[in-house]
Amino acid sequence: MYLGGSPFQLPGLFTILPYGELSEGLWWPRGGMYKLVEALENLACQTGVRLHRRARVRKILHRNGRLRGLELQSGEELPCELAVSNVDLPTTLTELLGEARPQMTMSPSVVTFYWVVRERPRGLGHHTIFLPRDYRATFQNLIQGRQIPDDPAFYVACPPRESEPQSGEQRAGVFVLVPVPLLSRLQGIAWDEETQRLKQSVLGRLKSSGIGLEADGIQAERVFTPVEWKSRFGLYQGSAFGAAHTLGQVGPFRPKNYSQRVRGLYFAGASTTPGTGVPMVVISGRLAAERIQAHAR
Repeated sequence: MYLGGSPFQLPGLFTILPYGELSEGLWWPRGGMYKLVEALENLACQTGVRLHRRARVRKILHRNGRLRGLELQSGEELPCELAVSNVDLPTTLTELLGEARPQMTMSPSVVTFYWVVRERPRGLGHHTIFLPRDYRATFQNLIQGRQIPDDPAFYVACPPRESEPQSGEQRAGVFVLVPVPLLSRLQGIAWDEETQRLKQSVLGRLKSSGIGLEADGIQAERVFTPVEWKSRFGLYQGSAFGAAHTLGQVGPFRPKNYSQRVRGLYFAGASTTPGTGVPMVVISGRLAAERIQAHAR
C-alpha cells in the first residue's frame, strides 16, 4: 500500500521489496523509531542549527520567482533565501505556495490505532499482515472506491521488548494500520462510528486467527483518521505514503526535489525523489542537500 497501488497494477519489479525483506532481513533503530528523530536533532544542534519548536509555517513568501522568507502561524516572518520543505510536496504547493492542485496520483490514506495492552498478545508476531477474503475487490475499492472496505486489509505491529521488565510490568504496545481511500473519495464519513466499526473488525479478525486480544485488554488508545493525518501532519488528502509509485511517478518521472517556479525552495519527503518509506525519505533529505550544493556552485 505504501507504493500507492494495487498489486494487480503495479510493476512486478517491486516484488524485489518483499524478497529483500525476507532474504536479508530488516534494520530498525535500537530503542525505537523515534531514536532516529532524536539522532537527527542532535546532529543538527551539533552543527549550529537553531530549532523553532511548535512554529508551524503558514505561507512561503516569494517575489519575482525568488524565495524571500516564511510566514508562521503566529504572523512572524522569518526572512531567508533558501528553504527545504519536508511537508508533503503537494501540500507545500497548494497550501503554502497557493498553487493549483497538482496532477498527482497519491497512495491511499489510513486509519491507525495505537493501543497499550495488559500483556503482549499470544500468537502475534512483530509484524503481521491480515489480508481480506476478496483480495482483488478490496484493493480496487482502496484505489478507486468511495467507501471503506467492509473486510479490510490491515497490518499489526507488536514489537518485542528489548529487555525483560524489571518490575514485573507486562504491558505492551500494539499498532494497527488499516488502509482506506483518500479523503477526496470519502464524503460524509462519521469517523467516530467508522473507527469503532474498524476496531471491532480488527479485533474480530484477530480472535478468529487465534490471537489473544480482547477489547477489555486495551488499557489506553489513540486513533488517527485521515482527517488527523491531513490536519496534524500536512498529508495531502490524508495520503499516508505520499505520491504513488506508478510508472509515470518513478525514477526520472517523480516530482523533482526543487521548485522550478521559486528559486531557493527545495523539497524532501515521500512525494519527491527517491520515494516512500523511512529509508527513502531519509535519503531524500540527503539528496536535497546535495541538490542545494550543486546549485550553489
